[in-house]
Amino acid sequence: MFTPIRETKLKHLFKILDRNHDGILTQKDFEQVIHEITTIREWKWGTPEYEELHFFWMGFCDRLQVWADRNGDGKITEAEWLWYLEQMLDRFEASYIKRSFSKSLGGLAES
Repeated sequence: MFTPIRETKLKHLFKILDRNHDGILTQKDFEQVIHEITTIREWKWGTPEYEELHFFWMGFCDRLQVWADRNGDGKITEAEWLWYLEQMLDRFEASYIKRSFSKSLGGLAES
């Protein structure tokens, strides 16, 4: 179970990732996040920084589609997002996820 602070932060992160604000996460949301981060940081396609960011976020998107979409409708809701992250954070202690989120978003995802 999440602490109230962690749950609040993860809900906030869901809202950040939901680029079109429709209450679901899709591949298009993740593509938009990648575009926005790489534009702000001036990382060009093909550079190691761009590739690492793209690999992490699109891989994370793929895992969400496979593991978090509990009802199989192709949409990741906030409830599914929280359920999936709770399972992952509890199970793997989130070292890779926390490092990658922190690197991409400046510490937002840390407890």
